[in-house]
Amino acid sequence: MGILFERWYSFRPRTRILYWSMSTGVILLGVWLALARPVSLALSEFEAKRETTSAAMTALWHSEVRRPHLSASESERVAAVPFSPLDFQTRDVRLVRWSPDARGGELTLDADWAQVPALFERFTRGGMEITAFSIEPGESLLKLIVQVESVNAN
Repeated sequence: MGILFERWYSFRPRTRILYWSMSTGVILLGVWLALARPVSLALSEFEAKRETTSAAMTALWHSEVRRPHLSASESERVAAVPFSPLDFQTRDVRLVRWSPDARGGELTLDADWAQVPALFERFTRGGMEITAFSIEPGESLLKLIVQVESVNAN
């Protein structure tokens, strides 16, 4: 160990500074390659994914803006559909259980994931307000449990 120190101090100060700078540079390069570079690569991948997602969301937004909106009379006609739990018995959605109460009730449905957003729209068209819901995985379909109340209930 003493030989290393003797050799180090035998160099001229200018040579020691040169060796110290080179060794520090090599260590910093190693740290950058080991730590910072993988993070910057992952960050660039996330940025690329964000850009593609942003472009897709922009396209969806523009398609939604171009979609015709319902006039007041059409929206009243659509909202005039009365609520019936039997309306949820379709080819893609299966009514499992309906437990009515004074203000609304609890509805249990088996549905595919793609059908779930349309179900919420059906509830609002029928004049029902969703107070609570849960989605549980089933055998091949999802089990959707919905607590509904009538909008006109007092």
